[in-house]
Amino acid sequence: PESTQFPLDRFREFSAIQTEGMTPGSDWDGWVYRSGDLMRMQAVQQGKTQYFVDDLVKGTSYGLSLSGCAKLPYLYSRTFPWFMSGPGYTYERVAVGEDTVDGHHVHVEDITIHNKKLANLPHFRLYEADDLQGFPIKIVNQQEKVRQWIIHYKNVVFGPPDPTLFTVPRDCESLNNLGPGHPSGTGAKPKTPPADKPK
Repeated sequence: PESTQFPLDRFREFSAIQTEGMTPGSDWDGWVYRSGDLMRMQAVQQGKTQYFVDDLVKGTSYGLSLSGCAKLPYLYSRTFPWFMSGPGYTYERVAVGEDTVDGHHVHVEDITIHNKKLANLPHFRLYEADDLQGFPIKIVNQQEKVRQWIIHYKNVVFGPPDPTLFTVPRDCESLNNLGPGHPSGTGAKPKTPPADKPK
């Protein structure tokens, strides 16, 4: 049956470590924080913290890296599928069964997301940990004819993250005309090859 309730909507204040992702080259560990409509995804490279701060409602992202700060007119790929919520979305939720993932007993359900603006309907499987209030510690793509991917979460902690984690510089360069060849959510600059990992 269709529902207006997105199962991820109830997790609005948390931190976790995300491993793997939906885009190629995303098999690395990085912290992810959520506070309301804001998410922060970060990694440490060369001893320095690189991060993105995204507004899930406005669909914008601030990326801070070794090369500077950029304001981007799309969301970073690691916000998927958290942003797929709001007016115009409906969800098919089908219980699949139970399993054990990383020592957590989980309930498993398949989610298909409907929206008139989506050419291809996202379809993925959630592994919801009973001891983590149903938090999806594993998400697996079920959509055919697209790249197969898996997302894992670990070290999940509930509660509001430090609000300073979502502060961004005021002098971020606005990049609004990336043109074709730069897939949404990569954080790539116009003359930089697309990459999922912050640089």
